Amino acid sequence: MLLFFTLTGCGLNESEKAVALQVGTNQWPGYEPLYLAKSKGFYPENLRVVLLPSASEVMRALRNEVIDVAGLTLDEALILASSGVDLKIFLVADISAGADVILARPELNSVQELKGHRVGVESTALGAFMLSRALQLNGLQASDVELVDLHVDQHEEAYLTNKVDAVVTFEPVRTHLLKAGARPIFDSRQLPEEIVDVLVIRTSVIETQRENLKALIDGWFKARDLLVENNPSAMVLAAKHQGISAAELSEALTGIELPARGKVSYLINEAELVNRAVPIQRWMQQKKLLKGEQIDLHDLLLQGLY
Repeated sequence: MLLFFTLTGCGLNESEKAVALQVGTNQWPGYEPLYLAKSKGFYPENLRVVLLPSASEVMRALRNEVIDVAGLTLDEALILASSGVDLKIFLVADISAGADVILARPELNSVQELKGHRVGVESTALGAFMLSRALQLNGLQASDVELVDLHVDQHEEAYLTNKVDAVVTFEPVRTHLLKAGARPIFDSRQLPEEIVDVLVIRTSVIETQRENLKALIDGWFKARDLLVENNPSAMVLAAKHQGISAAELSEALTGIELPARGKVSYLINEAELVNRAVPIQRWMQQKKLLKGEQIDLHDLLLQGLY
């Protein structure tokens, strides 16, 4: 990661390096407007986007101030805020509607049949919340399964080498494992509007990065519109970045809502996102995943940009 930032600094003069906005995410189709916008030239040279291997690495990079903007699930933003990272949510990237999934071996037909089996999940990410909700809705609890902590970049290998019997995962791993014969037994359609990805920014850089922040938002929605419209050249570029075919990406995007600017404005400026965050916050408090005093969810929103 440090090598990436060293290399991407090449070609920029000292003043440009000083004001560069570093953006980082893990691989997930919901963040694809960032990479497509960069590929299409919608962003200035000093707005740089880097792909990191897992959500945990993105969180670490933001905490260590290696990046300024991060793509995070809502629970990850809450974890960082509760641990003292001063951040603001400024964009709702996507709402999962089927793309997050529990995949199991073909002989396992339901969530109930996970009892006594090994389930791989990235425990610091929203996958743990999704698994908890899936177990709850099916009369089970975490102690009924054997949890295996896996970063997302380990999901595919762990399933294919029989280290787990099921995995809580998302695109593009979902597509790869379905091809390998995995059976979907639960997905985010059963948790409507509960799984949300956001873009956050470190509060300390907001004032110095206003211009780049505006460029990021404008470029995001230009790229978002191309994806929603299934623009052929955009789909080819995005699919290549995701490591799947354009047809597979199109299918994957049916399980993800990329909200338009108007809806994002409503979620942020009208604080509707707070209502989405409350159930997750309560669950995380019950699981003792949040440190310190209760977070003021309204205070996490960066309003007035839309």
